[in-house]
Order: sequence, then C-alpha cells, then structure tokens
Amino acid sequence: MKKKSLFIVGIIITIILSICTSKVNAETLTGSTENNTWSFNTETGTLTFIGTGEITDNCFSQVSRNDVKHIKIEEGIESIGVEKSVFYGLANLEDIEFPNSLNEIGYYCFSGCTSLKNISLPKNLERLTWASFAGCTSLTTVTLPKNLTDSGANSFVGCTSLTEILVEQGNTKYTSVDGILYSKDKTELVAYPIGKTDKEFDVPTYVTKLGWGAFDGSQNLEKIVIPNSVIEIKGAVFQDCEKAKIYCKSDSKAKEYIEENFTAEGIEQYLVVDDTAPTISLEQQGKNIIVTATDDGVGLVKEAYSLDRENWTTNNKIAIDKSGKYIVYVKDRLGNIASKEITVTIAEKKEENENSKKEDTKETENKTDDKKEENKTENKIEEKKIDGTASKKGFGQYGSTSVLTFIIVIISVFSYLEYRKYKNTKIK
Repeated sequence: MKKKSLFIVGIIITIILSICTSKVNAETLTGSTENNTWSFNTETGTLTFIGTGEITDNCFSQVSRNDVKHIKIEEGIESIGVEKSVFYGLANLEDIEFPNSLNEIGYYCFSGCTSLKNISLPKNLERLTWASFAGCTSLTTVTLPKNLTDSGANSFVGCTSLTEILVEQGNTKYTSVDGILYSKDKTELVAYPIGKTDKEFDVPTYVTKLGWGAFDGSQNLEKIVIPNSVIEIKGAVFQDCEKAKIYCKSDSKAKEYIEENFTAEGIEQYLVVDDTAPTISLEQQGKNIIVTATDDGVGLVKEAYSLDRENWTTNNKIAIDKSGKYIVYVKDRLGNIASKEITVTIAEKKEENENSKKEDTKETENKTDDKKEENKTENKIEEKKIDGTASKKGFGQYGSTSVLTFIIVIISVFSYLEYRKYKNTKIK
C-alpha cells in the first residue's frame, strides 16, 4: 500500500514538473536596443518588434534562428538592417507583417528564408537594397509598392520559385511586362524572375541596358537572344545560367561582354554568334505569295514577313492585288534580313474582265431578245386592236355601218311609198 502511494505521488510530481517545464518553454523572451524593443513567443514562434528607427540583429543572441516562424513589426519602425543581414537564414520563417512606416529593407536582410512563400511589402517602402530577399526559394510572386524607387541590384536573385515580379499602378520608377521587371521607360531590364518555366527569351529591341544580375540563376532558360539595341550590360548578368545559349551578332555588346567576362571554355559553351540571314523560297498561288523560310541559327522572329521592311506580319501568305515584281523580306530573331524577288501575274483579273464582258454581252442579248418578244407582243396586241376596229366598222353591234344605212334607206323608201299609197286611196 505504501509503495502504491509513493507511485501515485511520483506520477503527480512528474505531471506538475511537466506543466512547469511547459510553462517555462512557452515563456516570452524579451530584449531591447537603443531605439526599439523585441519579444519572442517560444510557443508560437512569433518575433515582434516595437519602437522607432532601425531594427538590428541583437535579438539573436537569445533567440534561435530556426525557431522563428512569424515576424511582426509594429508601426514606427522605419528600416531593417540597412547595414546588416538581420534576418538572414531564418529557414522556418513563413510570413512577415510589415508596418506602413517602413521605408527601407537592408542588404541581404531576408536572404535564405526558404519557407517564405508570400510577402506583402508596405505601401510607403522606398528602397530594397541589394539581394534583400535573395535565395527565398519558396517565394512565388511579389508586388513592388507604388512608392518604391530603388529595388537594388536584383533584390530577388536566387528565388527559384519566383515566376513574376509585379509593380503597383502609379509607380514612377518601374514597370512589369509579362512578370519581368523593367525600368519605367522599359530601356533597362532590371530582373528576370528565374522561376519562369519558359525555355527561350528574346530581349525586346526597346531595351538598351541589362541590369546587375538580370538573368542570374535562370536555370530554365536555354536560349537568350540579345539584340544590338543593348549597349550596356552590368555585372553577373548571365551568372549561373547553366543551360542557356546566348545568341547575338558579331558586332554586339553581348559578344564583347561574354568575351571579356567568360573563360575560353565558357565562351565556347555559351556564346552563339549569328550573322546569317534566313533562306527563302517563293511561289505564287492565285492572288497570294507563299513564303517558305528557314533559319538555322537563332530562328525566325514572330513577325517575320514583309513587303516593305516596315510592316511585318506573322503570316507567310501575303495577299497581292495586281501583277508586277515584288520583293519579299524575311527577318530572324536577331534582325538579320533576307530578301527575294518574285514576278507575279494575276491571270484571274483578265479572265474576270472577259467573263464580265461575256456576261454583259449575254445580258445585252437577253435584253434584245426580251425587247423583240415585247415588240412581238405589242404587234399582236396592235393587230388585235386593228382587227377589232375593222370588225366594229364592218359589223358594229348590229352589223356594219354601211349595211345599217342601206337598211334605213330601204325602210324610209318603203315607208314613203306606203304613205303615198294611203294618201291616194283616201283621196279617191
């Protein structure tokens, strides 16, 4: 009985110790810096900052980086680790709550936060320094706020799941096209989201500059086409683009850049110089010129066909409306242009005129026949009228007028004779 009582007491003590230990483990750690204070809830993994000025990394002398799951920054904080990578390598960080008072996020600040999937940057943020969110491999999309004027040198380098970088309407420094970040006037390609699954990309001809690390880490791209419009290329642009072939012309800035920055082996592996124009064959089909073109180098541009080198179309079936000589132009993705002449005869036009004449002649003949028939009908009607008049003149309602007159005369004579006879009888 005594042993049993001791056993029960032992269990009770164990439970009490467990509860006490749990409470200790669930405690909130706190600390402070010159401008702000921080607290960390060990149970929820939430790290909270309150105060003003800049957040520094002092808290991590007491808090394990692997334990932080949520960060909440209260209003009043204006910057985060401008000179230091404050939250670098928080592998289990899932979300961040930013205050609208925040205007700057520092160098490598959230780099390596591999569990961070989405971020909502504060509306008053003005600056993202270099690689602020580098290596956030779970981040899929980000929207730069209206007031942002400096995104640093590719703040999202190494974000392998990032498929689009969007820009809030009204931003005067940046714009986004197909999820790719450009300067507002589109002359600089700032950052290509390396999570995009496209295998090929043509730098638009309106781009004159490739920003620092613009394609850095693009693992999916196999072909990057650089036009001669690009005259400035910053550092690390093609770094870690292990599958990509870089297509350019022999007189391009891209070729010069690669030869200066790549090893001989790298030049041979990545550089493809293409100055060769497409090959063309032409044939006429009715009122169309059919263009067959191939390009063994970079390939044809989307709008590859033209009759004047100004208006280009995707359609290799070019409509024409008259006979003559035509020059057809075909363009590849680097702007190399081939041309070929063809003489076109529009036989259908002549046949159409002849057919038209035949139709006119036939119509005239039909009208003539109709006129003849009409005249015949009118003649018959006239004949009937004449016959009818003659009949009336010959017979009238009671016979011909001459006969009627003759009868009247006979009756008159007969009546006169009878009258004379009657008169003479009376006298006698």
